[in-house]
Formats: sequence, structure tokens, C-alpha cells
Amino acid sequence: MATDPQFDEYIKLVWSGWSKAVFDAQKQLVGWLFAFHGAGIAGTLGYANSRGVRCSVIVALVAFVLGMVSLLL
Repeated sequence: MATDPQFDEYIKLVWSGWSKAVFDAQKQLVGWLFAFHGAGIAGTLGYANSRGVRCSVIVALVAFVLGMVSLLL
């Protein structure tokens, strides 16, 4: 059963627009996650500088660094 070439072109156009929108949304999400983890690292280091290094500060810093590394991978 043959399909209409115009219909095939329409489907390709719709899917290409949809996939570009998904890619742009994913790129924006990764950018926001980088900003969140960078601010978390900076905030944790600032807190550690003013209050001293505690176990909870080390755990928070390790968590933010692991999050940043996982985004890079």
C-alpha cells in the first residue's frame, strides 16, 4: 500500500519540529542544572568558610560535585 508523498513530507516536517523542541528543552534543563549545582558548590564553600567544615558540609559538597560530574558525563 503506497502512501502519499505529500503526507510523508508533512509527517517528516512535524517530527523534525517536535524533536528540535525536545532537544532545546533538554539543553535548557541541563543549563539550569549546571547553574543549580554551581551555586550549590559556591554556597556550600561559603558556608564552610564562615561556620567551619562539618560532616554535613562535606556531604553536601560531595553531593553537588557528584551532580556536576554526572551532568558532564
